[in-house]
Amino acid sequence: AIMLGVAVALVSLPFSYVLVYRIYLPIRQLVTATRRISTGDLDTSVAVDRPDLIGELARSFNDMVLKVKQQQDALNDVNQALAEANVKLAESNEGLEVKVVERTAQLEIANKRLSSEITEKEDFLRAVSPDLNAPLRNIDGMTTMLLMKHKATLDDEVVHRLERIQKN
Repeated sequence: AIMLGVAVALVSLPFSYVLVYRIYLPIRQLVTATRRISTGDLDTSVAVDRPDLIGELARSFNDMVLKVKQQQDALNDVNQALAEANVKLAESNEGLEVKVVERTAQLEIANKRLSSEITEKEDFLRAVSPDLNAPLRNIDGMTTMLLMKHKATLDDEVVHRLERIQKN
């Protein structure tokens, strides 16, 4: 009986080892594939054709890897388009900076011209002001004298116009 038990154990031990190895083989393949994916190899897939839950897990794993790869490809495309847009934006900025420099130079020239024209106008007004003041004082004096002496005899419209002349 002991011999029979030892013989059954010796025969069943390799059989149970093969059975356990066969059950855990797909799981080991999934672990290996997971490690390859974590290093960046998204072309990895698990080739497990089984109708049980382990086969379903392998198919889901392959689908997940495919979706991640598609999303990464889409992200790379968007990043490339963004890089191209950044290059175009940089070129546009350079063009705008050149225009700003040109416009600033034009504004400085216009500002200098305006300053010189203002200076010329002020000089003209300083030179002409005394010459205009004397006749204006004479006109003011004449209207004041006419209003003081003849206000009662003049028509209302004439008085109004004389007062406007005096005020202005």
